[in-house]
This record gives sequence, structure tokens and C-alpha cells, in this order.
Amino acid sequence: MFSSQADPMAKALHCLGATGKEWLLQRGWKRPIRLERVPPKNLEHFLGINDIRVTVKRKAEGDGIELSFFFASWELQQHGWNFSIIPDAVCHIEHSGKSATIAFEYDRGEETVEYVARTKFKTYSDGLPGFLFSDVLVIGDAEERLDHLREQAGRNDKPEMFSFVLIDDIKTSLNLMNWPLCRPLSRHNGLNGVTAMDSSTWPKAKRI
Repeated sequence: MFSSQADPMAKALHCLGATGKEWLLQRGWKRPIRLERVPPKNLEHFLGINDIRVTVKRKAEGDGIELSFFFASWELQQHGWNFSIIPDAVCHIEHSGKSATIAFEYDRGEETVEYVARTKFKTYSDGLPGFLFSDVLVIGDAEERLDHLREQAGRNDKPEMFSFVLIDDIKTSLNLMNWPLCRPLSRHNGLNGVTAMDSSTWPKAKRI
């Protein structure tokens, strides 16, 4: 394991080392493994996505929900993602014979709300051919910014597709049982054999 720490008071970042890489390869890991030695340039965004991953994983385990996958943006292309829009993360959950696929957008206010609406919200509402998802969860750092994004989403053709939550709230109050869970069909959604879903069966999204 390789560790990086900006100063003695900062949190340490840990990543895979040479021994860990060899361990994975010996056990059949097929995808390329890059040993990182420098923290990501957009570190706060990276850490936020990682916090979302950890939260979803813990909540799924605690609620008895199967987390079929959770892929961050930098992992999606390794799993056949070829769409123009790249979510910050995508996950698929299953419970009691039903399932949902959720896209995550972690917004840190680095783009105008109009740009987000034009390039992201519209693309999601238009749909991604071959990859069906239940909802888009937009996660932000500030309530005022989320209000503006919520307003933009309300002008969209499918405003019910979008949910909004603060990053601090998702860590403490995310409830996967509130998600719209849909019946799986036999069509393939393009990621590791997980089935796609018929959007006509989706209930309205509940706000977290």
C-alpha cells in the first residue's frame, strides 16, 4: 500500500501498492492496474465520490440490499461505457426481486447551472440508448446551489427523474429503501450483465 499525506495534520490517502497489485493478478484480475503515486488533481471531487461510494455500500449492507455494482466515473470506461455523458458514479441495487439503477452527479459549483442543465440534465432526460436508469441523484455542497439546480431540473421534460441532496446529508440520512425499485427485464444494460429496466414501470422518485 502506498500512502500520501500533505502534512501531519491532514488525512492520509492510501492506494494500491506493488504487492497488492501482484496479489490481485494472482487471483485472476483481468483489467489493467495503474499504481497511482500522486493524489488526483481534483482531490475534493474525488474524495466526495469516494464518500458517496462508501455511504451507498454501508447503507446497502445495513438494509439487506444487494449492491450489484458501484462504478465511479474513472471506472466506467473499463466496463464498456461509451456515452457522451459520464456520470460521477453509477450503481445498481436489488431487493426483494426488484432493482434500480441510479446515476450520481456530485456538483461542486464549478460550472454554471445553465451549463449543467443544458449538457447534463437534458442528456439524462433524453435517455442513454441501451442503458436504462431509474433516477439521477444530484449531490451538492451548498443548499442555495442545489435550489438553483432543482429549479433548472423543474424546467426539464422529466423533472421527476432528478433528486437533490447535500453531501453532508447523504452521509447521515440516505435511505436506499426509499428508492424506486423496478422489475428487471431481460434486456442488457451494457454493464457486467446487469439487466435493464422498463421505464414505464418506474414509480415516481421519492426525494431524500
